[in-house]
Amino acid sequence: MNDQNNNMENDSGEPMNALPEYKIRTMKDDLSGTSPAPISPVEPIAPINLPITKEESIEFKPEIRKAPLPSIEELAIEAPPKPSAPVKPPLPILPPPAQKIEAAPIYRGEPSPRGEASHPEASGREKRGKSKFFIILIIIIIIAIAIAAFFYWQGTKPEPAPNQSPQNEEPQTPQSLIPVEKTKIISIKNNIPLPTYLINQTKLEQAAGTFKSIIPQKEDKKLSLNELTGELGIVIYPYVLSELKDNYSLFLYGQDNKKRLGLIIEINNPDTIKEQLRFWEITMVDDMKNLFLEDKPGNPITKTFQDNIYNGISIRYINFPNPDLTIDYAIKNNLLILCTSKELMYKIIDRIE
Repeated sequence: MNDQNNNMENDSGEPMNALPEYKIRTMKDDLSGTSPAPISPVEPIAPINLPITKEESIEFKPEIRKAPLPSIEELAIEAPPKPSAPVKPPLPILPPPAQKIEAAPIYRGEPSPRGEASHPEASGREKRGKSKFFIILIIIIIIAIAIAAFFYWQGTKPEPAPNQSPQNEEPQTPQSLIPVEKTKIISIKNNIPLPTYLINQTKLEQAAGTFKSIIPQKEDKKLSLNELTGELGIVIYPYVLSELKDNYSLFLYGQDNKKRLGLIIEINNPDTIKEQLRFWEITMVDDMKNLFLEDKPGNPITKTFQDNIYNGISIRYINFPNPDLTIDYAIKNNLLILCTSKELMYKIIDRIE
């Protein structure tokens, strides 16, 4: 109906504009300085040849628009956002309070007289104090046990012999191979030879028929057999020396206001040394001549050694012009006897058990 009112056709079939033409006002007239002609109001013209229809009451029905159904994604219930933690305002920076140093109270573990609970720090110190106390107590107990054990050990330990001054007592002397009446220790010093000490001993009084044991030492140690032969200036046949032990006795014997020197040496095997002694007889006179201290023997009156027997002991000897001087040697038990007189040989055999 509205389209019929707005568009009508003329007789030629062309559309006819039933609305009056209005002149569009532009800025041309304003720029030219002329004012536009006033527009007179147009009265409405009734349309021509329009069919007359019966008025019908048009009921206005408001258009009901239905909202579109939500999609599945829109039906999903979104979880409400988690509330964010409230932001605390920063604390103001204050200067540190002045610390007051106080002496720490001493807690001895007694309960408070008022029955109040002890402070945690005080209880901690109390526990540490107890642990230290127990540790100290254990240490004291261990020390006491150690001291008691030490004194007990000292009580059971045998007491050593009291030390005596070495000036009042001579050092312990080695035991002589035969019983003697006297022992003399000679300390060799300042490179003085041993025969010089022995000659000085011959000038001392000594009863006839007695023995004086001579112990030569260097630095408080008895001379070895090799050192002794070197000090005396005598030579022992090497094959005989190999059968000898480093155990000897040197002594002076009193005979007719004279002193005779004798030597006793322990041997390993008496049977093997006898043959070697016979070979030694060839040089024995020259090898043993320094055993004569006071009187020089001179040349022997025989060229070879002779045999003798005393108390069942075989003796080999050679005589000199002085009848009191000889070189005798014999073996009794496991001892080799070297003497400078026949009387001395007999006395030694008597003393050997």
